Amino acid sequence: SSELLELDNHDYLEDFTYATKQVDCFDMKYHQKIPVLFCSNSVESPNWPSACIKPWVIVMDFYGKRDIDLYNFLMRYCFRPNYDCFSGKCRVKMNKHVRYFAHGDAAIFLRTDVMKEETSEFEHIRTWGQCISCKTNTPVSILSPEAQSFSFA
Repeated sequence: SSELLELDNHDYLEDFTYATKQVDCFDMKYHQKIPVLFCSNSVESPNWPSACIKPWVIVMDFYGKRDIDLYNFLMRYCFRPNYDCFSGKCRVKMNKHVRYFAHGDAAIFLRTDVMKEETSEFEHIRTWGQCISCKTNTPVSILSPEAQSFSFA
């Protein structure tokens, strides 16, 4: 059993069977989950250029089944140095992998890095973005306590 949010491939079909029948589009129960395409890879992996975790759909309920707040997701699945890759051939730790999440026409590439510079604020999670076209980085900022509490879904 994978530790990766306790996921099952068949959940996509089970959770979205209502898509084939007529439903009330204003009913909130149809807007409380999100399907996300997920995969993971590492250039250090023997699987490269293929993915270690092949693309598949994860369905997450907001603040419910298969969801986790952003802070705990990062701590559990991104920053733990002993978190192993699920691929049988890969021995690269997950904090050296890039994760890809896509929904609709939006995508997030999540890559973790250790800050090399000395700072008194080492205990904070820092974020920045990078433009795909020009490779320009946004300024580094500290993730606020409110943002850390957001649903990962």
